[in-house]
Amino acid sequence: MKKNSYMNMLAELNVLSAHPGGKLLTKQMINELGITPDMTILDAGCGLGETARFISEMYGCKVNAIDSHPVMVSKARKKLENNKNVVVQFTTVLDLPFTENSFHHVICESVLSFTHAPKALKEIQRVLKDAGQVLINEMCLRQPFSSIDEKKVKNFYGVETLYTNNDWLNLLKNSGFSKVTELPFKPSEEPATEILLPDNITREQLDILDEHAEMLNMMSGHVEPILLSCEK
Repeated sequence: MKKNSYMNMLAELNVLSAHPGGKLLTKQMINELGITPDMTILDAGCGLGETARFISEMYGCKVNAIDSHPVMVSKARKKLENNKNVVVQFTTVLDLPFTENSFHHVICESVLSFTHAPKALKEIQRVLKDAGQVLINEMCLRQPFSSIDEKKVKNFYGVETLYTNNDWLNLLKNSGFSKVTELPFKPSEEPATEILLPDNITREQLDILDEHAEMLNMMSGHVEPILLSCEK
């Protein structure tokens, strides 16, 4: 399998939401932030820009959306080209091109598990305003599984480390967040990955989707979502 083929597939098939809970959970999380029009929000790992679009249209605030996948950034820019409240940038969460204390809130979903989380969290903490809040939706290792299966999951998704609940809490506290709270997660009937298969889908893309289904089955009971609220 080619490097990053799962991420490439998400971009090529225009998958709007590939994180646990789907768009419904994202909206529920955002509603807890108390966003007002005078705020500036960072969508760290914006994908195709769906969350940034929702925030800007719902709350009338400024949103900076960043992603490190060139196809996703290109498509997000195209989608949001007439939205004056959203700026989409091609960059990495490991080296955010913003000054300290730039954002009132940060949204980060299914990003930290796919990069070097300790460095990314320190960058997010740096650009967050005092008393600002970060909402995180990531995968969490709840029950250990075989080293062979764990290696398969890491290789397929390009995950550096599968963090446990305590790992996440310690990472956030060590990154300078003063208040870290795990939020309750209620499974939704809405699928985590929303895909409308195009007529011209390739054999390789179908194979990746099949392998993704196998990985989800393998992770069942072992890897589950974790929702975290962090304050600076």
